[in-house]
Amino acid sequence: MIAPLNADTLTFYFYKDVNKHIGVNYFNVFVDYLNTTDEIWENNNKTNGDVSLFIPGGDIVPVYPAKYAIIPLSNQITLKASTVDPFATNATYRIQLDTNDVFSAPFSYTVINSIGGVIEWTVNLPFQDSTVYFWRISKDSLTTIDKFNWRESSFQTIGTKAGWSQAHFHQFKNDFYQFVKYIKPQRKFDFVNDNIDVKCRTEYGYGFGYTGHNLLGQRYDVNGNLKSNWRFAFNGWSIAIFDSISGKPWSSITSTGYTFATPYSNCVAFPNDENFAFAFGETSYCGSDSLWQNKLLNLLNAVPANNYILAYTQDYCKASTYSNALYNAFEQFGSANIRTHNDSLPMIIFGKKRTTPLIGSAQEVSGIDKLSTIFLTDSIITKWNK
Repeated sequence: MIAPLNADTLTFYFYKDVNKHIGVNYFNVFVDYLNTTDEIWENNNKTNGDVSLFIPGGDIVPVYPAKYAIIPLSNQITLKASTVDPFATNATYRIQLDTNDVFSAPFSYTVINSIGGVIEWTVNLPFQDSTVYFWRISKDSLTTIDKFNWRESSFQTIGTKAGWSQAHFHQFKNDFYQFVKYIKPQRKFDFVNDNIDVKCRTEYGYGFGYTGHNLLGQRYDVNGNLKSNWRFAFNGWSIAIFDSISGKPWSSITSTGYTFATPYSNCVAFPNDENFAFAFGETSYCGSDSLWQNKLLNLLNAVPANNYILAYTQDYCKASTYSNALYNAFEQFGSANIRTHNDSLPMIIFGKKRTTPLIGSAQEVSGIDKLSTIFLTDSIITKWNK
């Protein structure tokens, strides 16, 4: 095999977060993750599985009782914490116990000096059955300007029971929330709508047989995060669909690559790569496709009412060749110009699909000539109830 013309070793430095990175970490390295570079072979750009790396540190974490554990009611308990580095040198640790996570005046606390390993503290539990206890531990500060790196856990005592529970509002603060927000000062959960920014850019991409192939020219971003910048189809459309409640875009993925994905038969070039745009066109990385307009129609018809649709052209869109059914599908999310749009001009459409079409409700941007670069900016307000 002929050696590559250009080879080098790249070194990257990562900030070590003592709250998250201490211990065993797993890395998956993917070169050219967004596929912005044309290559003869795309399947050798990432590690084969995860690469593990142990990062030592001077931190300590609670280990017993397990976080959110239910334990039988008792007058005493032995709390246990473990140093992340079992061979840590002798150090001083502070431990506090309270009935909330503020610890403004913990009802019990201690200082323990120990080498690395498991640190134990036997402490009284003076309160009634079903009380939730919060405890935290940190390596002691060495100077007055040092910061404590508290690690917290909590548990509950209930009769003779054992198990798991989140019974105190403060135990929910680290949960992942969908459609709801955790508001600590008021101790309540609230449904609050978010504003999601959508930006799109497209231009003629100079497909097969042309020079100057610009892979970055056709893309869309959500809240500043790139969602798609690769076009798998030519002379057609890329379609992004946003859920009416959460605003999250639909996605597709295949395990083989260079194939039409189910259930909408959009072309996906790279295996196991989640795509947030559905590509349809007369030619593609998956081959020629004489049925691409029918597939596009099926996708648009499958989108439930009230969802948002972003459509942007991939080279020539061939609008003059569409069936009346496909025109209707574009008008269903508000397009007013699809029936008269010039085949060779770039176009972006963003609108809300409705049961009864509201033609003209979509935002539409068209180029003035084939070489125009066009942009669209819009937003979605999520729709969960307050």
